[in-house]
Amino acid sequence: MIGRLKKFLTALEPWKQGLAIIAAIVVDYDGVNEWVRNLARNSVLDEKFLATLAARVRPTCIFNSHAAIEAALGAGEYIEDIHVTPAPQVYGFEIVIKAKRHLAYAPLVSGVNVDLYPKTVTRGKLHDWNKVRG
Repeated sequence: MIGRLKKFLTALEPWKQGLAIIAAIVVDYDGVNEWVRNLARNSVLDEKFLATLAARVRPTCIFNSHAAIEAALGAGEYIEDIHVTPAPQVYGFEIVIKAKRHLAYAPLVSGVNVDLYPKTVTRGKLHDWNKVRG
């Protein structure tokens, strides 16, 4: 048994350096791959990155019935002004959103703690959007 092992090891002697190089390449690749994955995971889960991404992907603006902006989370790049006027005929509000640039689609406006739904949504002057919610 020991003789066979010695014979096998002597037959492997010329291939020793090649196998060591291949093993080193495999181990290095695995180590670099794990390092890149950890770096990417830590970067994506960083609070600063997530806040920047949320502001760019889904900008949000929270305003009250007096058109006072309470929180602007990225929407400041798009919205110039907001006007809210009561619309008693539909028991709701007329909201005019003045955009800084052309918006192909009307901004989504959702009521907080109220069951108001858009009755009409129309494009106003230039970049304005008019929404009647009741």
